[in-house]
Parts: sequence; C-alpha cells; structure tokens
Amino acid sequence: MQQPRVFSLVIVGRGVDAAVTAAVLANALENTAVKITVIQTAQEDEVDRCAALSPSIQVFNKILGIHEADLVAATAATFTLAQRYTGHHKSAYFFPYGEHGFTLKGMNFFSYAAHLQSLGDNTPYDQYSLSAVAASLGRFRHPAAEAKSLYSTLAYGLNFSTSLFSRYLTQYAQKKSVEFIDATIEQYVFSANTGNIDKLMLQVNAAGENYTPGQQVTLECDLIVDCSGKRAAVMGDALAVTWLESTRSLPVDRRIDVMQAGTRGAPVNQLQFLSSGVSRSVSLKNNNAISYIYNSAFITEDQALSELSAQYEIARHSLENNSAAIQLKPGRRASFWYKNCVAIGASAGDLTSTCIDQLHLTQSAALRLATLFPASPSFAHLSAEYNRLTHLEYDHVEDFHSLHFQVPGMPLTDFWSVQKKAVISDRLQHRISLFTSAGRVPFFEGETLAESAWLSFMVGLFGWPKDYSCLIEQNDSVWIKEQLQKMQNMMYQAAQAMPDHNTYLAQYLASNAP
Repeated sequence: MQQPRVFSLVIVGRGVDAAVTAAVLANALENTAVKITVIQTAQEDEVDRCAALSPSIQVFNKILGIHEADLVAATAATFTLAQRYTGHHKSAYFFPYGEHGFTLKGMNFFSYAAHLQSLGDNTPYDQYSLSAVAASLGRFRHPAAEAKSLYSTLAYGLNFSTSLFSRYLTQYAQKKSVEFIDATIEQYVFSANTGNIDKLMLQVNAAGENYTPGQQVTLECDLIVDCSGKRAAVMGDALAVTWLESTRSLPVDRRIDVMQAGTRGAPVNQLQFLSSGVSRSVSLKNNNAISYIYNSAFITEDQALSELSAQYEIARHSLENNSAAIQLKPGRRASFWYKNCVAIGASAGDLTSTCIDQLHLTQSAALRLATLFPASPSFAHLSAEYNRLTHLEYDHVEDFHSLHFQVPGMPLTDFWSVQKKAVISDRLQHRISLFTSAGRVPFFEGETLAESAWLSFMVGLFGWPKDYSCLIEQNDSVWIKEQLQKMQNMMYQAAQAMPDHNTYLAQYLASNAP
C-alpha cells in the first residue's frame, strides 16, 4: 500500500529568513507535486541590516542558479576578503577568508610559520595570506580559475542589505510558483492522533491574486517551517518547544544597530573589542552599518552610544537619529524539527553575529531541510537526523562566537574581567588547550570553519602556540626562512597588482549589466 505523500508545505513569516527558505525549497522541489505557500505574518523584529556572508554564499548562489552580478546589483552588495580585529592586546589582525601560504614538502604551512617565529621572526601571520594583504591595501579581484595562479588562493564573501536580499529571493520564489499570502493565523488545528498541526485557520490582511482582505481561509499543511522571527509563532507559541539559553557562553543581551551614509573603501569588515562587548562595521555600496553587541549589566544604552560615537568618530546626534536598539536572548530551540514543524532563522536560535553572520545559519538550515525533505508524513528518523546535524552546527558556531569573549589582553573593564572566569564548553576548552600547547586544532563533525581558519583566528588573537610539529625541524631553517620570505613578497606584489575594490566593483557591475 502506498504511503501518504507530503503535498503541502507552509512557511510562516516574512522577511529574510522566510525568503531564503522559500527560495531554497522552491528550487529543490520545483519538479515535484509539493505546493509551497508563505504566510506573511506580522513580525516586529524584522529590521533591515547589513549581512556579512562568508564564501559559503557562493555555494548558495550556485545551488539556486543565481547569477552573482545580478545579486550584487540588486542588493547594493560589496565584496569582502577579510575581517579586521582591533582593540585587544595585539596589533590589528586580518582574519582572511583565503588560505595562508603554501604546503611545503607535504607539511602544512602553519607549522613553518610557527617554527620561524620560535627563532625570533616577527612576521604577522596575516602577511602570508593574499586575501589579507589585498584587504589591507583596499584591493580586490575575483579568484583565478587556474590552480597554478596565486590569485586562485583568494576567497571572498558578500555584504548586502537583508531587506533587498529578501525582496530578491521573494521574487525568485514567486517565479517558481510559490504563493505568498499576507494573513494572520487565527487558529492551529491539531491532529488528535499525532499532535501535528494539520490545518491553519487564517484571516487575510491584504489583497492578493486569489484573496481579499478579511477573507477566512483554511490551509492544510503536511509540513510547516517557522520563520516568524524571535516570536516563533509556531514552534514557540503553538508547540511550546523549549528555548535553551546560551547566556553563559555568549554573555551579551543587547545590540545597537546604526546605519550611516558612506561609500565603501576596502574589502574588509571591522570587528573591535570595546568596553562591554564587540562592535562590527560592515559596508554596503552606499551605507556603513555598525553594530555593538554588549551586556547591559555593565553599560547603559546611552553609554554604548557614546562609546560608538568616540570609536567611530560619528556625531552623537547622528547616531541617535540612525540607530535601533534590539534585545538579544542568545540560545537555541531544544528541537529544531518537532512534530511537523521546522524552525529556521531567529525562531530556531540566536547566536549573535560577530564574524559568522546569523544569516549563514538560515541558509545552511534551509539547504539541510531540502536535502532531508520527507516524501511522506512519517518523518521521525529524518527529523532526528536534522536535529542532530543542526545542533552540531550550532555547537561549533557558538564555540567560535564564545571564543571572542575569551581572548587575552582585553580592556581592563568589569565586563572583560568577568569573562576571564566564564564557563566555556569542554569542546572549546580542548580546542584552546590543544592550540596554545601544541599548535594544533581538532576538527569535529559539522564544523563551519576549516582547520586553517581556526588556526588563523587563534594565532591572530591568542598569539603563537608554545610548540608545533617537530617534523618541521627536519628542514633547514635558512631554507624555510627563504621560502617564507619569497611567499611574503609574492603576496604583496600580487596584491599591489590588483585594482582597488571600488573600481573593480564598478567595472564588474558595468560589464554584467543587462
């Protein structure tokens, strides 16, 4: 006997989380009988911000068949090669998306650099990365396709407006027959046998192709995706799935967002350690977005604005007129897929956005759901696997963000003094201990960052480890120094030959104009 099939997929929410999910699933299910409907409910926490996506955005675009130039033009996007960290004990450090150096004699490059440092060489690690050097000079170009080219080592991400990105993906989904309804959910109808939500009782708010304002609509749903933001209308309100707080590992509860008019200079995002948290500056084509995530137990909103005004040299009244304060509650759902509901985006979790943008988790979750999308309503094993993989990803992203609050040499303030005694996960403690003692990092299932990225981040902010691979000492130190000096010179010369970011962006858009 043939099993029942999944025919009705309902996405609840409006804004970027719903648009990403609708676009991904519309693409994955385009040639199936599944009907996708987006219920655009009211969502108070959806505000425009500047998202900073890693090179994973290129994978996302490729899967959906999105032409990058179209996306860049539609979202006022800019390119970025690295994150620049300041405000800690070390001098400014560039954390690049691209690799560092080259493999020599089958050994990873980091150990060679660590060996030279032990002999007194003070070359910053970021000087061995073409992405970092180019970012420091304000230069950009796309990576070369030829593997032998030094430019093939470049890696880049995109910065763009979330509201423009949402609009772009909404139009993408509509072209693939996704239906959008502006409505309020009046009632959830539960199955007496399974506890699943079988139907949604709606009241239409705005006229659409098939609906009129005030119309009552009953919508059947085999599977629901909750993209309703922090409120979590389905997963939180209707199904009461527990929220697991992460305030001990992510000790922040407020964020101030500021949008200022300005032009993009260099392909680099700025992260700065301030008195009671971390600020991030990300630039679009015509705007600069600054955010400050902090702990309100140590600083007031008024003091946070004053600190931003001083650090970024922006008039206080300008900040007040262009800022928005948002309450944070770091954490995640105990289950991301419960019954016949999957939470994606802010309804699923909030790990704050330092270096890895929250939107990355939304895209990753939508792609994971597409991969595990059920054929029938009997999806207990699929939901278990989805939850396992998503918790793994959240574990590692949370550890990475938590690591920002464990960096030594922070400002001598009450907030940073408390962080020295903070409890961190056993995974993160093992990672820190292994790196500082032996110059290695573990690599776990479900990692978002590559091993080389963890090494780069930790040496940039924690300093060089006490030890490294002894196999490096089989090589002559003079030869090692010569090879690394050549690499450093090559990086600088190659970066110098690249066009500046703004010039390249303008030429790129002009050459790809419709």
